[in-house]
Amino acid sequence: MSDAQTVQAEEPAPALPPTSPTHSRRIPAIVAQRVRLRLEWCHHEQLSSALLWRLTLTGHDVGDRWGELAAAWDQHADGRTYPFNDWHAVMAYLGAGRQDRVQQLLNAFRNEAGETTRWYGQSALPLVEGFEAFWRADYETAVDRLFGARHIANSFGGSHAQRDIIDWTLTEAALRGGNKSLSEALANERIALKPHSPVNRQFLARAGNLSASKRKAA
Repeated sequence: MSDAQTVQAEEPAPALPPTSPTHSRRIPAIVAQRVRLRLEWCHHEQLSSALLWRLTLTGHDVGDRWGELAAAWDQHADGRTYPFNDWHAVMAYLGAGRQDRVQQLLNAFRNEAGETTRWYGQSALPLVEGFEAFWRADYETAVDRLFGARHIANSFGGSHAQRDIIDWTLTEAALRGGNKSLSEALANERIALKPHSPVNRQFLARAGNLSASKRKAA
């Protein structure tokens, strides 16, 4: 198995939000090296965005790598050509704190005239709105946008592993937003597909803990 395949296969376990100082962890040197290698080739930018997004969601400190990746995306994300690319670019812009670029892409999705307008409006727009809402900790909006977009993501390509980041983020949003029923449903759905996945098992455990907390509070 190649280094790139190894990184794709790794599934860091879900944890608390990246803003929690007690759960911030430095990423392993080998992962940092692989991210650096991916940044050296344009066709790996999508993989780099997905990798850094997962690492950030699981509480890892990725240092300045978001900024490096965002700068690389500046050459390719235009909001008019390929929504799959632009969605991955938005992950990098969010991580780098470049809200202006996120807004530029959102405006392009909403206002661009031409044959790609419908494609962007149906695919990229709800995804980007969902990821942007998640980053702002507006988990209710994130759930609303991502739940509606999860089944249309196949329309713009990418591998199953790349598209899985939508359901990953949706599940995380449901958990962080305290949506008990949806959290359990999504976690069980993932367990049915991959019963031995540590990520899915922890999603289910967290959903169970959320349910217990709700009952105790009641």
